[in-house]
Amino acid sequence: MMTEELLSEIRKIPGWMGDDELEYLHDMVANAPPDAIIVELGAWKGKSTAALYTAIHHDQQVVTVDSWLGQENLRFNAHSEVTTNDVFLEFINHMKQFGIKPQWYNPNVLGATYLRMLNDDAVRLFEDKSIYRLMIDADHRAVGHDIDLWNPKMRTDGAICGHDYHWDGVEKQLEDRVVIQSVIGDLWIAA
Repeated sequence: MMTEELLSEIRKIPGWMGDDELEYLHDMVANAPPDAIIVELGAWKGKSTAALYTAIHHDQQVVTVDSWLGQENLRFNAHSEVTTNDVFLEFINHMKQFGIKPQWYNPNVLGATYLRMLNDDAVRLFEDKSIYRLMIDADHRAVGHDIDLWNPKMRTDGAICGHDYHWDGVEKQLEDRVVIQSVIGDLWIAA
């Protein structure tokens, strides 16, 4: 369980995650078994990532995948900061506030890692059936594509969750792909 002090600090990071969603993500990592690989698709400035990274055990790996260029169709409104700011640098600085210095992904490096690239490229770096948990919060128009792309990488005891369940078109993309176990705020959890 995340402390109120930690939650209070994570809340300060700009983003779209609520407290219950952040607590779920933190607990997802905290309760994961040794050797677990948890992958997050989409980090933006790191609000959800902070919840994940601060729960890592010494024998786990959390990998954040993001281009830090914003969703293409949102670059001139919700993600317009990418045209003037280095959002990746903001992400790194937010992680440093928690004493976390994420490293470039290497399958042999445990702890907090990242891949600054597109999901379609990053997936090639993971072995089939290697990922314990996958959290999808990248291009909302491609949630179904991301599930299809990353599903072979999931362990048999693995599970997928994602954000923006109520975003236009996301629920439809989940149909016929996953069975929704529950929804916490806007965070969907597949069975």
